[in-house]
Amino acid sequence: MSKETSSFENRESRDLRARVVEALKSDSPDAKDLFLQWRILREQEADTLNTSNANVKLDIEQAKILMEAKFFDDAWDMLQDIRQLVNSQNETDLFLEIDRLMDEIEKTASEE
Repeated sequence: MSKETSSFENRESRDLRARVVEALKSDSPDAKDLFLQWRILREQEADTLNTSNANVKLDIEQAKILMEAKFFDDAWDMLQDIRQLVNSQNETDLFLEIDRLMDEIEKTASEE
């Protein structure tokens, strides 16, 4: 599974992201708090970019975390919602990225 990160992610959020994935995989009691820390940090980073699709990219990154932690149903649902949004905004590149991720979920989940 791809472990790409978005271009606006800094080292602190990358490290925290890795901790979130591991906490979710192990069903750690700290998972929710770590996830919220990561989300707040990433929202701040997205806000500084001030681009129209920074929050959409953040949501895609969140879905990738869920995929890596094997929360396939949650990732699928999230990507489905994002796909509808980017389709209505005619964001073809993001739409194709989401389709690719959804295909990856189908393939990976069927192998599990």
